[in-house]
Amino acid sequence: MMESQALKILVPPHQQVAGKFMNIQNKYHKGFTLVEMLTVIIIMVILIGAAIPGWRNFIQNNQAAAVASKLYAALSLARVNAIQSGERVALCPVIAPSGIVCQNITNWDAWILFMDKNKNSSIDSGETLMSYYDQPAGIITANSSGLIYFDASGFASVNRIFTISPPGCVGNNAKKVTVRRNGNIQIDTASCTP
Repeated sequence: MMESQALKILVPPHQQVAGKFMNIQNKYHKGFTLVEMLTVIIIMVILIGAAIPGWRNFIQNNQAAAVASKLYAALSLARVNAIQSGERVALCPVIAPSGIVCQNITNWDAWILFMDKNKNSSIDSGETLMSYYDQPAGIITANSSGLIYFDASGFASVNRIFTISPPGCVGNNAKKVTVRRNGNIQIDTASCTP
């Protein structure tokens, strides 16, 4: 007797019939119809199709921004070390992988940062290789070839514009890193087409 009273308390009275539970079927069936499922799938396909071009632009912009930040950091590091040490600090493009001979090229797929104590624009024994950088080929190009260095006053050897343009770049997803003779370094957005 105690069990049936406990069950009556847990089960609402309209679902009890003579102490037994009634099998009530809902007016609506649980689940989705084929038409409802197809409608949801079509809406999802449309939304994904609209998002893919924006996603590609987002990825390209982030790739260009990451490489531009890496180059900006290397240039800033060279300038700061030149001022602190009172020595000339240079960056130059090299042939990847792991080359350490400065090249007179405009493509900066890889570059080294070194202290150029004898001011001959190449890394020699006794000079400190401070860093080696590389990234996917063809992303960074400079407006002129060869190395760039900072002197003890923090001034750059040349005005230089580096363009960072990821493969398949469209619109304004490229970045531009500008170095001025006064040592000023800045990153700007640029057009992907030269």
